[in-house]
Amino acid sequence: MALKPSDILALSKAGYNSAQIALIAQGIQKEAAAPGPAEKPDPAPAPAPAPAPAPAEKPDPAPAPAPAPTYDGIMAELQKISGAMFAGNIANSQQPAQQTPEDIIAAIIRPPQPADK
Repeated sequence: MALKPSDILALSKAGYNSAQIALIAQGIQKEAAAPGPAEKPDPAPAPAPAPAPAPAEKPDPAPAPAPAPTYDGIMAELQKISGAMFAGNIANSQQPAQQTPEDIIAAIIRPPQPADK
């Protein structure tokens, strides 16, 4: 299963860039290419001797569960995006203004007056 143009457009509107969309498409192609459980053909019954009755057919065993898909590539991209957002948030945060020695001396000589009077 490949991504449809509408899927690609929806991802680009959601903020994904071309490299991220290509990574998602590769993950989808890997999942589609993963072989499913192989079906075993029914064995042909062996010819039975004439006086013996035909053997009863055995039910087919349950198919093995498909392997769980791995999302390592997607998780790595999400961690990169989270790290970039975290770094951007820290860079854009406002730190309180640092007091200079002149500000401290001025506050000692003439303390600020309370605003409630």
